[in-house]
Parts: sequence; C-alpha cells; structure tokens
Amino acid sequence: EEIVGEIDDEHDRAAPPLTRVQRPGEWVLGGGLHRDEVFDACGLELPDGPFETLAGFVLDTLGRVPEEGDAFDHGDWKVVVREMD
Repeated sequence: EEIVGEIDDEHDRAAPPLTRVQRPGEWVLGGGLHRDEVFDACGLELPDGPFETLAGFVLDTLGRVPEEGDAFDHGDWKVVVREMD
C-alpha cells in the first residue's frame, strides 16, 4: 500500500485561505481560483476567454506576467495584484 500526497508538518506555515473579506466590498482572492469559485466568493463574473482561473484572467487582461501593484478596472470592479509568488 502507498499513501501519496503532501504530509503536513507542525513547523510548516499554513497556506493562506484562497478567499477572505478584507473589509466590506473588498475581497482578497487567490489567483488559482476557478472562474466559478471567483463568482461564488464575491460575485465577480469573469468574461469568456482563454483562461479558467483568476490568475489567467489577470494575465490575459494585462497581456504580460503581472507584477505586485498592477491594477486595472473590470466593469465596476478594480482588480489589484497584491502579491506574487
């Protein structure tokens, strides 16, 4: 028998949640969220395009790899890249 996968270590830092409310009307979302998860988290509907994730949407919109601090408007939403890893 084999067990495959990551093993948690009490010394490992916990991964940040993929979504959290920063303050009313402001969300922090992980780039790996699928378009449906983005909508479920905050109501932002990503347009049709060659991407399935929030990170892909940002990359497609900017036309380049985003950098921390990049921002753009999408309808009534302001999308800001807060952190890259």
